[in-house]
Amino acid sequence: MTYTIQTSDLAANADTYLELYDTDGVTLLASNDDAGGSLASTLEWTAPRTGTYTIRVRHWNPNVSGCGTGYTVSISRPPYTPAGPSPAHDATNVSLPVTLSWAGGTPNAGEIVTYDVYLGSQPGVSWSIVCTDTVQTTCGPISMLPLGTDFYWQVIARGNHGATSTGGIWHFRTTAVAPTATPTPMVPNASFEQYTGTLDDRVSDTFGAWSRWYTNDPAGDHLEASTTRSQGEVGVRIVRLTGSCPIVDQIFKVVPGQPYQLAFDTAGSGSSAGRFQVRDYTHNTDILPVQSTNVVGTSYTAVSRLFVAPAGATKAQVRFTCAPALNAPVYFDNVTIVPYFGPTVTPTPTRTPTVTPTPTRLVLVNNPGFETVTGIPDDGLSDDFAGWSRWYIN
Repeated sequence: MTYTIQTSDLAANADTYLELYDTDGVTLLASNDDAGGSLASTLEWTAPRTGTYTIRVRHWNPNVSGCGTGYTVSISRPPYTPAGPSPAHDATNVSLPVTLSWAGGTPNAGEIVTYDVYLGSQPGVSWSIVCTDTVQTTCGPISMLPLGTDFYWQVIARGNHGATSTGGIWHFRTTAVAPTATPTPMVPNASFEQYTGTLDDRVSDTFGAWSRWYTNDPAGDHLEASTTRSQGEVGVRIVRLTGSCPIVDQIFKVVPGQPYQLAFDTAGSGSSAGRFQVRDYTHNTDILPVQSTNVVGTSYTAVSRLFVAPAGATKAQVRFTCAPALNAPVYFDNVTIVPYFGPTVTPTPTRTPTVTPTPTRLVLVNNPGFETVTGIPDDGLSDDFAGWSRWYIN
């Protein structure tokens, strides 16, 4: 059995030195002074046999004692190794959505155990964290998994004192039959079917779970429900005439480190394309910066992008906005965001032809073409340009 022996809660003048003695009380088995760069001490020790062992804690400096040298000493064992998986190991025809569960716990009284759950299509390769720091012995329901596909998963248990136990790698195969129940979407009202307003009246409408920005109708800028749609009854029409670019956006939950796939249908004005963006709402930074859909034509076209939730992010935000050109209506419909469990996409190598290099100027200014920008082009508001400072932008 492995034990974690450590000191903690050190007072202002404490600096512990930890020693472990064999059953004879004389033979020193292990010792530790400063653990992890602190003045506390930690020993990870596996007992070779049953018996009574002795722990001794003393100050590093034998001349220091008295007030301000107190500490807490604790002995703990790792959490129980996760076991008893559900779905059972090597289960087949697992229906979706699936909830993963296991047996856990701890031998230490009063200890809280948290669990991280990893899932992937190959054992131990490019795994995604589907649950993190959960105190429950369940994870799910997980809906957006491919049908008829093998998946592997593993649970790591972590105790209060940092000791961990790692469960085995378990396997299941999803059913080849599509589920009859529709899973809860990450983006509600994805097709903009829930709206308040009048179709195609050039007045901005509201769309349930979606938020609106810069819908200044007197200026001719509007964001409205339209019969120009990809599916269902309506799509959303966005156009700017004289004011700021209207924006429709929605916030959704993410798991740090998890890849996601954003997909939507869009149509352009015939000469201009709409734009979209994905932001880390937790840290107020870009994941996918504002970019063109590259769909100029007036027929709806499917667009998809992969992105990964940054470390520490629990919420993200998807945004759709107008074309840079004035009076160029663009349309969006059928938005989906799902966890991505596919293989890592590696670009196909291409042969670069041998050419004689053309002399170029030495560039001493960062971002000389102002291409790296934070903001929306031509919206009447000041933007930030990487490498450049701004002054008098009142």
